[in-house]
Amino acid sequence: MSTLARWCFRHRFVVALLWVALLAGLGLAASQAGTKSRDRFSLPGAESTKALDLLEDTMPGRSGACPCRKLIRPGGRGRTS
Repeated sequence: MSTLARWCFRHRFVVALLWVALLAGLGLAASQAGTKSRDRFSLPGAESTKALDLLEDTMPGRSGACPCRKLIRPGGRGRTS
């Protein structure tokens, strides 16, 4: 390990240039990888997927991920929020 440290100290400008080149290469690779990503995830056969499919079959209008709640006022009239 001391041999490597000694070499790096003696050739510190080469080492610094190698680090800069490595970081530039990683930045270039990251930019070329693109930004297109997927936000869809599925686990076929999982219990949660089966439950969601069952909800879609039985109650298609209410099977999405809607955080809707029905509030009942004391007068008996409902309000959806």
